[in-house]
Amino acid sequence: MLYFGAAGVIWALDYLHSEGETAPPPDFEEALSDLLEATRAAVAPFNLGTDSLLMGDAGILLLDWK
Repeated sequence: MLYFGAAGVIWALDYLHSEGETAPPPDFEEALSDLLEATRAAVAPFNLGTDSLLMGDAGILLLDWK
């Protein structure tokens, strides 16, 4: 998830690098492909859907697109 998960960490590392605060982060492209399934599995028990920006698919898809 973007809010409290791997996607948020990946976004933060990329942002810090873009601001010149850290070295370039590793390539997380392979990890991003697994994040959608992991997020959907984590949210499924709550029956709330997975369309959310911070807690669902949208944040991960935007990160992948970026």
